[in-house]
Amino acid sequence: MTDLDAVIRRIRALLQLTEANGCTEGEAVAAAAKALELMRQHGLDEKSVHTGRAERTLPADGRDTLRGLWAAVAYVTRCRLYYDFGRSPQVVYIGRAPWPEVADWLHGVVDAVSRKAHGAFYASPAYQRHRTVRAQSLARAAFQQAFVEGLRAKIIALVDEADNDFARDRRFAERALRAVPDLRPAGKAGQVPGFAGARRAGQSAARAAHVGWGIQGAGPRLIGGGRG
Repeated sequence: MTDLDAVIRRIRALLQLTEANGCTEGEAVAAAAKALELMRQHGLDEKSVHTGRAERTLPADGRDTLRGLWAAVAYVTRCRLYYDFGRSPQVVYIGRAPWPEVADWLHGVVDAVSRKAHGAFYASPAYQRHRTVRAQSLARAAFQQAFVEGLRAKIIALVDEADNDFARDRRFAERALRAVPDLRPAGKAGQVPGFAGARRAGQSAARAAHVGWGIQGAGPRLIGGGRG
C-alpha cells in the first residue's frame, strides 16, 4: 500500500465519523473539515475517495440569513453540511454521488426564489413605509424569519415519506438539520404593531415560492442521474 493509498483510507474513515455513527456534532464537523483539508493537500478529487462535494459562495462578509434553508437542502439530498469561512465564505455539501450534484441544483433554485421574494418585499409599501434604519432592520428581520420558516418546511416536504431509500438514510440526512441552530427569533418584531405586516408578507412569500425537483414526479432520480 502506497502513502497515497493510506491517505485515501484515512479520508474515507474521517467521512464515516458522523452523528449517525455515534459521533458528537462537533466531532463530525471536525472530521469533515479534516477530510477536506487532506483532499486539498494531496490533490485528491471526490471520485478518488468515493464521495461527492458541491460548494456555493456565501455573502463576502460571511453573513447569511438563509442558513436554515441550506440545512433543509442538505437534509432532503442526504448530504452533510459544512461551512468554510475562509477567504471566500462557502457552504459545502458532502455526500454520496449524485446527491451533492442535486444539492447544488436545489441550492440554486432556493437562492433564486429567495432573492426574488426579498426583492419584492423591499419594493413593497409594507417595507417602504418604514423610514428609520432600525425600523427597516426590524421589518427585514420579521420578513426573513417568517419566510425562512415557511420555505424550510416546504423544502423538507419534498421528501416522500414512503421513499425507502430516504428512510434508510434518514439518520445520516437529519444531521443537516442540526448543523446550524434554528434562526434566533427576530426579537418581538413579529408582534410589534407595524411589523406583523412584514411577517405576514414573509409567510405569503414562502407560500408563493415554488421549489421542487424540476421534473414533475421525477424526484431526484432524473436530476442526479441515479440514486446514492
